[in-house]
Amino acid sequence: MKTALALTLLLITPLAAAQSCLEASWRQGACPNLVYTATPEEPTQKMVCVCISDFDYLQNYASVEKFAEQNLLQKELERLSATYQLRQQTLRRLLALPEADTSKDAAH
Repeated sequence: MKTALALTLLLITPLAAAQSCLEASWRQGACPNLVYTATPEEPTQKMVCVCISDFDYLQNYASVEKFAEQNLLQKELERLSATYQLRQQTLRRLLALPEADTSKDAAH
């Protein structure tokens, strides 16, 4: 009985530990590409689940050098940061986005 209880806890714990899932607001069904990961760079480490496919559109902005697209990416990261209470650096890592290029910010 103890073994069954321990196994159940091992299976349920990651799901319970992930208190928030980064998903698109338009998502109605189950995510086809859900990834669980830790956030070691946050002040309080936590487990987060991310629906990677919901944020594929951000990759388009990340690869563009134009100021307007970079500005859209920045605004979207600010919105997601506020919604999920995560640092932008953490969001960039979770969503596999390149680090912000601060040298260009000074030019604009």
